[in-house]
Amino acid sequence: FIDVPLRSIEVTGNEILSDSEIIKAASLDNDPSFFSVISMLVKNKLKENPYIKDAKVSKGFLSVKIKVKEKKVLYIKKDTGEKVMTDSVSKDEKEVCAPFLTNEVPAKKQSRFIRAMNKLNKSSVNTTRMVSVMNDKGEVTILATFVRIGNGKCVDNFNSGGMTAKVDVETGTILEEAVNKKGELFENHPLTGTKIKGFQIPYWNEAKEMVKEAAKKSTHVRYVGWDVAMSINGPVLIEGNQFPGHDIYQVAEKIGPDDMGVLPMFKKAIEG
Repeated sequence: FIDVPLRSIEVTGNEILSDSEIIKAASLDNDPSFFSVISMLVKNKLKENPYIKDAKVSKGFLSVKIKVKEKKVLYIKKDTGEKVMTDSVSKDEKEVCAPFLTNEVPAKKQSRFIRAMNKLNKSSVNTTRMVSVMNDKGEVTILATFVRIGNGKCVDNFNSGGMTAKVDVETGTILEEAVNKKGELFENHPLTGTKIKGFQIPYWNEAKEMVKEAAKKSTHVRYVGWDVAMSINGPVLIEGNQFPGHDIYQVAEKIGPDDMGVLPMFKKAIEG
């Protein structure tokens, strides 16, 4: 090949992998000649990476453009460190944005672990935060429930570009439009178009019972914010937070006409 160096490589579509990791996966990190780069071979090389579902490679004037479509990491198995995706499992040292699964999912069900909550947003696990309080009598109350919805990123966190909306504790129905940290309201999800208010979260009663049982086993920590994912097979407990942030409760609550925060609910639950 004529030794004309490649001047630029543009990478887009990546969130899990860095630009340099993709360039290395494409074997373009050794300053190859422009004419030695064959788009189809680069694409096939990229698809060997466990996090890349597909790739589009095109050449310009002494340049290469790579657009990747990454796989979605559903969860990380806490006991093994394996990253479970929709169609594969990977065990490596790569740090990714995904929940740690603390309870066991039978191997035969892993391939079906596609969240019903994907209807809201497909780029992240759209978790529900359930806040429980145990009083001196040992009674557990779920006093606040909110759904966290991603907005194109691999996380659904309110403080990382996601949005939140209040959920009816009794029914599991989303009660209002979603709001992000900027205070912007969303009647429909900006990416999927799904209507948010009125959306019914699946397996709601099962999720509440699961959280209450978990709270009764954590008597040394009486105030916990539980993160729950809804899979096609039912609710999955991701983690319990001993000091969950109050911002998502207050923001969603203040949308209401009474402009009240969560203090009255806290007092009622604590006093029994």
